[in-house]
Amino acid sequence: MASLGSARIADDKACLPLGEALDNIKESSDEWGLAQANYDRKVALFSKSFLNATIEIQKLAANDFRRGGEIDDALKTVREVCSLASEYFELVEQDIYQPRLAQIGKSRKTQLPRFTRAYMKAAKLVCNKPKHDNYFLLPTENTYADGVWVLGFSLGFATRNRAIELCKELHQNNRAISLPLFLRETLANFLRVDDSVARDFSPGEPRALSSWSGSKPMLDAIRGLASMPKRGLAAERQQMIDDVWEEHDRIEWGKKIRTGEQISGLVPGPVKVAQTFRGDGFTRSFPLT
Repeated sequence: MASLGSARIADDKACLPLGEALDNIKESSDEWGLAQANYDRKVALFSKSFLNATIEIQKLAANDFRRGGEIDDALKTVREVCSLASEYFELVEQDIYQPRLAQIGKSRKTQLPRFTRAYMKAAKLVCNKPKHDNYFLLPTENTYADGVWVLGFSLGFATRNRAIELCKELHQNNRAISLPLFLRETLANFLRVDDSVARDFSPGEPRALSSWSGSKPMLDAIRGLASMPKRGLAAERQQMIDDVWEEHDRIEWGKKIRTGEQISGLVPGPVKVAQTFRGDGFTRSFPLT
């Protein structure tokens, strides 16, 4: 594994870097008090939604019979996770990052650094494309010979010739994305953004844990993710994946190496691949992912 960032665990709470950096600003103004309160709320909402998504997906994986409506509901939980992640990104950029740079005498930028914004890309696409551009999520299921079931999705849109095309900004080589790997990447990127913005605050040594700088829901979300399998869809054969894990009294995020039984292409036996499309009275051609 290769850890690229970490945060403390104290009193059974995740002490995120930006939460601690905000706590170290010796300010009593209403502006920063409101920013701190909103930050804590956004982290809690995202964390609870994320934990709910892991629970719903694992419930589905444990069932032998899955109805289409249940799969749709699972995809809705993932959209909610991405929506709340996007709200958090906007809060961090507009209400925390920009005002803080101006306060400490740096030029006030309109956006976060490019590498930080890159971490937001996938979640924002899944959030904003259905909301503003009439995109939608298409489910893909893989069932392996050893009984493991994996749910994935594609982000697509309808064309004038009654076909569905995939979002090229999100999908490489028109391949679907598995939810176990996508959720790991989303949480890792959430923490990368948090850590990146915190570095602009130069907080020094963290102070004692305050009533709000630690997040119990975030630690619950990380522990919920740990129980999800790391196997993806059959086409997802990458060995290195984004992940978040608990290591003693710290949270770590970065890259992890999957073992042979976790990499779909190395699992012995046949793989049953199923894609579900529902008639809408318009679409005539569907993508195979």
